Amino acid sequence: MKMSKSHIIAYAISIVVLIILAIQIYKRYFSEKIAPKIDEVLLQKRDMDIVFGNDSANLTMYVYASYQCSYCRKFFDEVFPILENKYIESGQLNVIFRPTARTVGNERENALKALVCVNKYGNFTYLHKLLLSNFRVMYTDEFIQMVNSFKDKDPFVGECIDGTEAKDYLTANIKEFEKLEFKGTPTFVINNRVYIGYRETEQMEKIIDNLLQNKITSNINH
Repeated sequence: MKMSKSHIIAYAISIVVLIILAIQIYKRYFSEKIAPKIDEVLLQKRDMDIVFGNDSANLTMYVYASYQCSYCRKFFDEVFPILENKYIESGQLNVIFRPTARTVGNERENALKALVCVNKYGNFTYLHKLLLSNFRVMYTDEFIQMVNSFKDKDPFVGECIDGTEAKDYLTANIKEFEKLEFKGTPTFVINNRVYIGYRETEQMEKIIDNLLQNKITSNINH
């Protein structure tokens, strides 16, 4: 049966669309450009870092993120729980979260100071989940009252929030972010490899699995 000219054109267009779709799927899920590498001395763990996992883990991931950033929240809500279950709890991955807000107002700064201070002297999980669920809560009187209650219950937390320690730490995060010329949040640094922008779970797993395999191979060769 001979195809008409219109059918041939439609068929050709369909083939082109399928090829483009296949290329996009490959780029998104299977192709990861070699990430730029930074000098390992530029990144050192600091006293007020928010840490998930053990220092003895095979890989260390630094996460520069902001609660105002929708993709940062998406990472913590959707991707991080998978990484925690698969890599952190098994001792393969250590995640260091550095809150990074490039424009800081009083409410935002106070919320982040409370976060890092509560993390240092107590359990920050509740505050972390609260800011993930609705970051605008930091602008409410109820949030201010909650922070004041943290300060009243623990003098170390109060001294940390009202002093310069937390502010200096947050300022250092921003300066480091700019010095390393990171362009946006979230930004991930895994074993000194830089990955700017959100990654789906499958993409992040692929990156981590490849780096773990490289680490194992390197250890065997040495």
